[in-house]
Amino acid sequence: MGVAGDRILRDLWVLKYHHKTIYERLQKVKNTGIDTLNPWMVRCSEDILNRSIQIFQETKSILGDNKSTKMYLANRLNISPEIIEDMYRKVPAL
Repeated sequence: MGVAGDRILRDLWVLKYHHKTIYERLQKVKNTGIDTLNPWMVRCSEDILNRSIQIFQETKSILGDNKSTKMYLANRLNISPEIIEDMYRKVPAL
């Protein structure tokens, strides 16, 4: 389904769920365009999953064609990605 094995090993509780539940949850997430699947997506409440999907879609809408926040900032501020990298090192909270 696309969940990395090391992520499953760090969150074995996900294996307690019925395979149909696991499949349905991960398929729902995949259908929204999220590529990185995590075990917590199976065991979290429906509200939390929906909120996570909403945040992903809003972020994707804001970033547009940019693949990362760093590239978005570089384009938006009209500066080089190297300067953004320096800013991220100096202010990790970015």
